[in-house]
Amino acid sequence: ERVKVILQLGGSPNLRKGSDSPIAKCKNMEMIKLLVSNHAVLTGDVFNNIVCDEDALEFCLKAGADANFNSNLPIRKVAKGTWKSTSDIGESYFDGYKLLLKYGAKVEENGVNFVIKWAAEYGRMDIIQDQMERGCKSGFVEAFAWMGHTRKLPMGDMKKQVGEFLKEMAMKYETQLWEDMVSKFKARGKGLWIDDIK
Repeated sequence: ERVKVILQLGGSPNLRKGSDSPIAKCKNMEMIKLLVSNHAVLTGDVFNNIVCDEDALEFCLKAGADANFNSNLPIRKVAKGTWKSTSDIGESYFDGYKLLLKYGAKVEENGVNFVIKWAAEYGRMDIIQDQMERGCKSGFVEAFAWMGHTRKLPMGDMKKQVGEFLKEMAMKYETQLWEDMVSKFKARGKGLWIDDIK
């Protein structure tokens, strides 16, 4: 009740930033809604609390929360979904992903799709398929290269399947980039990471 009065009197929910901001200290959804309704800037911690709750996420997005804040953190979080470890990869927050797109989440930077990279990292073929249906024709080479470094999926069938898909799409849509990457690997005496998976 005190917070409502302070905000009605013109108080700003954004006097402090990041982990020191009032919204970062919120413990319940009603307070988050109140602060977002008064233009509080979301933090990564708060987003983590609402990403799995479609109603809360949509409320915040409708109230003006930036679907692209913190270098597109929301897209990365919905791709991560319920992932806990390489032995418990869970699933994406696909409905949250669709909400983010509905409210203006970007999918490209400098003409290259970055959603593919974050979805591939966690093996989220549902998100990748959706991007393909939306006409995606970039980001495959970058995602493939990233998959060689990331350790979110076990070195097994699923990682190989995602890698093979990325390779196929890269060869189809980003032929020159793919060939350049393969040439760089060869010049260093290295092969493709998917060849190491038996």
